[in-house]
Amino acid sequence: MMKRIGIVGIQARWSVFIGALVLALVPGILWAQGRPDIVWMAGGHEGFVHSVAFSPDGGLVASGSEDGTIKLWRVSDGALVRTLTGHTDWVYSVAFSPDGALLASGSGDRTIRLWRVSDGALLQTYTGETGTGVRSIQFSPNGQLFGYGRQDATVVVARNPFARAPGDVDGNGCVDDADLLMLLFAFGQTGRGLPEDVNGDGIVDDADLLESLFNFGSGC
Repeated sequence: MMKRIGIVGIQARWSVFIGALVLALVPGILWAQGRPDIVWMAGGHEGFVHSVAFSPDGGLVASGSEDGTIKLWRVSDGALVRTLTGHTDWVYSVAFSPDGALLASGSGDRTIRLWRVSDGALLQTYTGETGTGVRSIQFSPNGQLFGYGRQDATVVVARNPFARAPGDVDGNGCVDDADLLMLLFAFGQTGRGLPEDVNGDGIVDDADLLESLFNFGSGC
């Protein structure tokens, strides 16, 4: 009986020792969820996530996955806002427009899709010169253009079909007095995605006012 108790005791001590050794060698097993540098983690995709992008205002993060979907998450708490569906192959890249109104997604299905962020509506499926598939995509700082990289080692720059005309602050298609007034009231403001920041440099200043004056009357 004493011999059996001794064996059990030795086994218990070895179990404690092995457990401590594992925790020492792989600390993430115990503390991964308590790491102060991780704000949140979320699952939901059914395939590898190839790309993430923050909205200009920092309120949303988009993710593109091998499951062919794009998901929009709320940055503050990790809540899923909506899932965008339509691609028929892996989504390799996602990007927000500088004003945060559009989200572009590039896929192996040889399309670029442009989505309205506010409600997730698909605005356009772009197939111009997409080759054998799109691996990366990004908007220009002023939102007038977007560039993308194809699977066949080609880079393409295209016009954003939903970009506002230079100087058209309110987006009604006409550069007029209303746009100049909006610029004057916002003069000096800084930040990304401001509609009054015509040239997209992060500040509403003389350059934006001059661009609107130069284009005054366009589209009216």
